[in-house]
Amino acid sequence: MPTEPEAGKEHFSGGLISPGKIERRLYQEIIAGSVLKGQNTLVVLPTALGKTAIAALVISSRLSKFPETTAVIIAPTKPLVEQHAKTLSSFLSIEAVPITGETLPEKRKELYSKSRLICVTAPALRNDILTGAFSFKGTSLAVFDEAHHCVKSDSYVFLAGDYSNSSENPLILALTASPGHTKEKVDEICRNLRISRVEARTESDPDVSPYVSKVSVDFRQIDLPQEFLKVRELLFSVLRSYLRGLKASGLIESADSSFVSKRELLGAKSRAAALRDFSAIANTAGAIKILHSIELLETQGIFSLTEFLEKMKADGSKSSKQISLLEDFRQAEAIARHLRAKGTDHPKLGALVSLVQSAGSAQSIVFSHYRAQAKKISEELSNAGITSRIFLGQKEGFTQKKQKETIEEFREGKFSVLVSTSVGEEGIDIPSVDLIIFYEPVPSAIRHIQRRGRTGRKGDGNVIVLFAKGTRDEAYRWISHRNEKAMKEIIRSARMAKREEVSANKTLVPFLDKEGGSGQDPPQKIIADSREMPSGILPILRNSGFALEITNLPVADYIISDSIAIERKEAGDFVSSIIDGRLFEQARELAKSFDRPLIIIEAEKGIETLYSERNIHPNAIRGAFAAISLDFGIPTIFSSGIEETAALIISIAKREFSEGNLPQLKGKKRGKTLPEQQEALVASLPDINLTLARRLLSEFKTPGAVFLAEKSALEKVGGIGKATSATIRKVVFGEEGGDEQKPPSLEKKKDK
Repeated sequence: MPTEPEAGKEHFSGGLISPGKIERRLYQEIIAGSVLKGQNTLVVLPTALGKTAIAALVISSRLSKFPETTAVIIAPTKPLVEQHAKTLSSFLSIEAVPITGETLPEKRKELYSKSRLICVTAPALRNDILTGAFSFKGTSLAVFDEAHHCVKSDSYVFLAGDYSNSSENPLILALTASPGHTKEKVDEICRNLRISRVEARTESDPDVSPYVSKVSVDFRQIDLPQEFLKVRELLFSVLRSYLRGLKASGLIESADSSFVSKRELLGAKSRAAALRDFSAIANTAGAIKILHSIELLETQGIFSLTEFLEKMKADGSKSSKQISLLEDFRQAEAIARHLRAKGTDHPKLGALVSLVQSAGSAQSIVFSHYRAQAKKISEELSNAGITSRIFLGQKEGFTQKKQKETIEEFREGKFSVLVSTSVGEEGIDIPSVDLIIFYEPVPSAIRHIQRRGRTGRKGDGNVIVLFAKGTRDEAYRWISHRNEKAMKEIIRSARMAKREEVSANKTLVPFLDKEGGSGQDPPQKIIADSREMPSGILPILRNSGFALEITNLPVADYIISDSIAIERKEAGDFVSSIIDGRLFEQARELAKSFDRPLIIIEAEKGIETLYSERNIHPNAIRGAFAAISLDFGIPTIFSSGIEETAALIISIAKREFSEGNLPQLKGKKRGKTLPEQQEALVASLPDINLTLARRLLSEFKTPGAVFLAEKSALEKVGGIGKATSATIRKVVFGEEGGDEQKPPSLEKKKDK
């Protein structure tokens, strides 16, 4: 957007809008006006058509209408947050304050309290809500950027629910260029965001087309050389031998290598694990590795293939050892190594270098799915005299500082080609370029649109997609095309459907969760370990009406009451903790610290899932369960995932809170105080829990007085009946202990 008014162009003004900053566009006014009618709105708009400008118009109106409130812009990444803060600060007369996970917690709390416009990453905001550092109560607008993230257990889902339930003046504006290609996903996004209206535009809509730069998309077919075809046929021969064995075992339906997918093989591996067929498990693992090798050969090249084969041979697994003994595999590997030694690689590499050279001084971005291939591409460009840099994600070794430095150097023209993995598709403020090259097609319509959106922002752009004939490349090309076409149709349908729902006065979903919304008693508290915050369980607990205290727990992950604590383990961690011995140490501390500890294991298919984790014999897993149950007295429960785990915790908490029990921090790092020791001593009596122990001590002051109390006195304490008082007397004095009898110790004292 211009920093000064452009001649002949009208700009928005009034409210909090800074004069001359936002060019007036009819479609932006219509969309903003629709949102300001008070309907939660999903805006689907192609990249570079001013979604942030629409947000600025809505922010200006809402903060002017509700001057004591704040507006929050939520984004998935730090670079996007910083980008929005910078842009909105230029559009508006108030400052947009960026907040991310790198901002210190105490500083975040201070910024929340004094800022009217906040740009924040979703994970940081979720954590601050859970810890009580922030509340949506005084927020009159929540903007969800990249709204296609609002699915499954993403932070966006929790934030949308908490905002709708907490805000006194709620309104949601959701923004995306590509919500997804299936009706189910678009419906899920709308449901999670409480959307009642969809405003969508495409490049061909008459009110948008004048502002759309032309972006040409050219698919370039590449033929594989004969040497590649020979290697591929040898690898397919190995794959077919695996598939025939798996079909004979009944684990797959067809041995046709042309149609097998990684998903199907992973399913076969799970079924083999359930049958405890370790030979079949190794065979499915081998088939998956060979299938991946074929894909690398077809779509990436010899360099990526040989890099993978070296890692595979070094992993020492049973499946890798089996593969290395097969003659067809040995021949394929020998040919691949020979090709690499003489410098032969995928013909896409040469085509890519030629395309960049023909672009002259124009800046370009090359997208490659694999890190190793991105490095190889950058190396080839450098060998051709073309300046380039690779751009990787944090998980691939790039810090945010390194990412920012690379982008700034690219923006300043210090090199001409940025070679990026998928990290550059979204959430990074990469400048618009003249040419985008896909080293391989991507089947996802969202990813295709995001890659393509890196050009054509300030003028016409070009996109070139390289694909190898007769390979998965070609299949992905058509899948992406079909998915994008389907997405446009779904968007049109959703737009019409939402308008019909509104006109019929229908709501998409209730704004309050009936099970955990308003009208409930004051929320009970669950204590949760801070390391559980990334799990996705805490937001579910909070939305169910429970208050949360988040701290570093020395024992357990969740404390429900002074007697119940829960250790949560994912399947992989459970098996690992058996191997390294952590499980038994944790069980020992749980049993020592709590009367009724519990372990919940997240495994989709129960114990069958555990058998498929790592190379551990089922007897070791059975032995672990026996030890946990018999040696430590701890029950274990399986859950299918975080949703079921949360449901179990909620059910246990409701049951325990109905009995009046409260959570209490315990653990080996904190010694018991004298009152706690007294409570524990009294609670050791039969039929006496800690709640009753506290009542007894409140009445009799000391454990000694409790032990010497007569039945009639005991029965005056709430919750102590005749049967319980009689049992206490019997345990303490070794006889029935009627009120008329004196304790033996007192009789002896009188004799003396």
